[in-house]
Amino acid sequence: MIDRLIESIANRARVDTNAITEASLAKRKDPR
Repeated sequence: MIDRLIESIANRARVDTNAITEASLAKRKDPR
């Protein structure tokens, strides 16, 4: 149960990190 909770939090953090990385890459590609 707790393992599943930790896993879901880790997955959410990973998704957030990916979104931030994509956003920063897009910003670097098209600076405005």
